[in-house]
Amino acid sequence: MKTSLIPFLQRIEGWRLWLLTVIVCTVFAVIVVSALSLLLRGEIQAVSLLIALIAGVLIAAPAAAIFTFLLNTLTKFREQTLRDSVQRAESRLGMALEATNLLFWEFDLISGKLSYDDKMLSLLNMDEADAPHNLQSWLERVHPDDIPVFMKHFQAALSAQGDSHFDFAYRIAQRSQSWGWLHSSGRVIRRNAAGVAELAVGTTLDITARKLAETELREAKERFELIFNSSPNVMLISRLPDGRITHVNDAFTRDSGYSKAEAIGNTTLGLNLWTTRADREKMTQQLQTTGSCKDLEVEFQVKDGSRGIGLLSAVITNLDGIPHIVSTLQDITEKKKFDSLVWNQANYDSLTGLPNRRMFGDRLAQDLKKAHRADLQLALLFIDLDHFKEVNDTLGHDMGDMLLVEAARRITSCVRESDTVARLGGDEFTVILAELEETLSVERVAENLIQILTLPYPLGSEVAYISASIGITLYPDDATDMKDLIQNADQAMYVSKHFGRNRYSYFTPATQ
Repeated sequence: MKTSLIPFLQRIEGWRLWLLTVIVCTVFAVIVVSALSLLLRGEIQAVSLLIALIAGVLIAAPAAAIFTFLLNTLTKFREQTLRDSVQRAESRLGMALEATNLLFWEFDLISGKLSYDDKMLSLLNMDEADAPHNLQSWLERVHPDDIPVFMKHFQAALSAQGDSHFDFAYRIAQRSQSWGWLHSSGRVIRRNAAGVAELAVGTTLDITARKLAETELREAKERFELIFNSSPNVMLISRLPDGRITHVNDAFTRDSGYSKAEAIGNTTLGLNLWTTRADREKMTQQLQTTGSCKDLEVEFQVKDGSRGIGLLSAVITNLDGIPHIVSTLQDITEKKKFDSLVWNQANYDSLTGLPNRRMFGDRLAQDLKKAHRADLQLALLFIDLDHFKEVNDTLGHDMGDMLLVEAARRITSCVRESDTVARLGGDEFTVILAELEETLSVERVAENLIQILTLPYPLGSEVAYISASIGITLYPDDATDMKDLIQNADQAMYVSKHFGRNRYSYFTPATQ
């Protein structure tokens, strides 16, 4: 029997079912008896029809009882099957709601009653007595700024002729006086004949944690943007796979000369920011090894072609699931210039540009070590300008300075580039002739110095004449210690002065 017949048979139960059973059984008996009569006698007799009618009535009663029993059994089985299906569906729905933390609610618009499961009370952190069970009391807990949005979506669903679904997020008050976030979805599932909504059902999800995470992420991005754009140092972000620049800060546009439109989508190579391949390769190697680099000194080039020095720091980080390089460049060009100026002032004579006493000591110490390792000789010359004081007093300090500058130039012209010429102060100069394989060259240098320093010195409208007294000492013949060599050369220089100036003298033990 098809399941679709059960509702029909249930509607004709009672005396109607008995009547139907009698009719069916009688018709069945008449058909059977008539068929047998035709088969056995070749005709249908009246007595056969009478017997069939009596038999149909007699078997109708037990047949109706049996049929009623079977119908009731089948109906109960069908109802139990439906109940089991409903229970399974409700169980699956409950498990689904539990797994997704969805809260089920129902709103009867006829009575105005709002119903929901117990988890809603836990979510709202309230007791049953305090719980809102109608729309007005629920709205009293909704954030005032969100009520218009709430009602807009809800009223639109109630008045909709087609799709009556609604879906929106809003804030709601909790017992702790804090605001939580809910996301409600639902639809009208029953309307009356006039189309007026009568019942709405749906689910609500607590999205407070997600909203807090979104707020924290937004605030973190805002803080990053603030730091990124307000940083005095150049900052840029580029995609690691292709090196395309995605962000640059204001300091980048200010210092590089490139606009953001020119930079974004381009690469550091495309902008010609690197001046040497070695600097870029060094950064790349450190990033590949450790994922970051810090205070890497590099030379960079800006849009107008000028160059500078900077400290480059970079780190690899994931942005939106894609590896990026966040780079910071601190421009130290002016600092390097200042440091160089300070270093030059500490190591070079400001008037002549020659190494000063400090640099002379460093150079002599280095050259002595080299001479010792290579088993070579070294000569140290002390030069004192004769009669310089008279020129300085007569023509003035400016003219004296001009003379010192010219004397420094002449002394430097007599030696190799690898040799050191220094001004110790006043009119005292020194020459270090390093890495000598023989000492004959020392004498040639000394003779050239004597000759060139005695030539006239044009000083503006005046001409000055001086000479030089030179003392010479040799390493390792005279001494191996730097202090002794300096003292020996100084003593030899005074010997030259003692014997009439304008000459050179070698150190000998007799000069001590």
